[in-house]
Amino acid sequence: MTSSTPYLQRGATGRDVQLLQADIASLGVALPRSIKDAARPVYDADRYDGKLGSETLSAAHALMRGMLLRPDQDSDDYLRKIIDPHPGDSVPLWFVSLIAEASEIERTEAAEPVNTGLTSVDAWTGRASLSTRTGASRLRLAQELGLTGVRQIVNDNTGRMREGRWFQNEKWHLYFDEDRIVSTLAPYVDAGIRVRLMSWLVPQADYVDQAADALMRIGERLGHCGLEFDLEEPWTTDRYEPHAEVAARFWRAFSGYKGTLGINCIVYHHQRKIGDLFTDNPRCDYTLLQAYSTNRQTSAHLSPRRIGTTAHKLFRKRYGDAPTMEMGTAWYRLDGAGGMTAPKALRAQMETARNIGEVTETCGWYLESIRRSKGVQGEIRRWSDIVRGVER
Repeated sequence: MTSSTPYLQRGATGRDVQLLQADIASLGVALPRSIKDAARPVYDADRYDGKLGSETLSAAHALMRGMLLRPDQDSDDYLRKIIDPHPGDSVPLWFVSLIAEASEIERTEAAEPVNTGLTSVDAWTGRASLSTRTGASRLRLAQELGLTGVRQIVNDNTGRMREGRWFQNEKWHLYFDEDRIVSTLAPYVDAGIRVRLMSWLVPQADYVDQAADALMRIGERLGHCGLEFDLEEPWTTDRYEPHAEVAARFWRAFSGYKGTLGINCIVYHHQRKIGDLFTDNPRCDYTLLQAYSTNRQTSAHLSPRRIGTTAHKLFRKRYGDAPTMEMGTAWYRLDGAGGMTAPKALRAQMETARNIGEVTETCGWYLESIRRSKGVQGEIRRWSDIVRGVER
């Protein structure tokens, strides 16, 4: 099997490997066996031996898992694909560049806050919230937590997306029919909980057109509620239509909508493909960075106390004056994240978001994951009280 992706192969030596080792160490991954001059600073390339052996390869692959995989992925299937054909013996040069960018960001001072204080604690919620069996309990939980808003996922991001099968009987599909979605979410609006609809964005013209038709119609029935679009594997794949053309089509399709429009993206993302959505668009009201820190991530720069700052610095470096930023936080797999208990790990993420200054809105992934976690629920209530200025 051949590949067009250039690699650093096991056994490589020289300055490029030294720079890679310094960048890896700057991100908090120790390389004790690769040090040749311990007197030099961690970020100094001359501290390292410049040999791409097992230690450096393992460290690079650990960073790939933490930076590129979704925290809920258990297998290395995706990792094998992106380092194909020899995952254990090489590092793609594009990832070497990404590590270098992350290392530079980590050494850059954070910008001064432009304001202070959070104004919202939202939660994403899934199919269960639209179910006749479990929907009422999700509304009660949102009320008990004092949430500012819910962001309802309305369609699937599983096998159909990975296989490119987006339509059922030639029609864009939702979890449930439009009447069900409206009737289930209307009580949130009546209870003073802000509603946004969340879907996925795919570089496919028919998908954009049919999604716009359905989502704007539902949104209007809910008082022109906000719409937001998640950019994960379906958008970052290359097998559909040109991203720039579909991005322009997307903004045209939603140009007449009266509610807010937002984009969600992961921290380490494909800059060109996602950057297309920030070019010549008059309608993007906010960008939400999914700065999730879980117990699956071991790199220091992805810890609960640092990932939000890392995400903010990286996004502003790449996109400058792009739209207002919101922050996504992890509500799942928190126990042990950064060596903390689950409530403390969530608190660290929230404090980091607040201290950035520019970020005023947060959203947790996701409501269903905390139904049995009283400690995390208590921490969410605490932040909801802070946002509302309530003292207990």
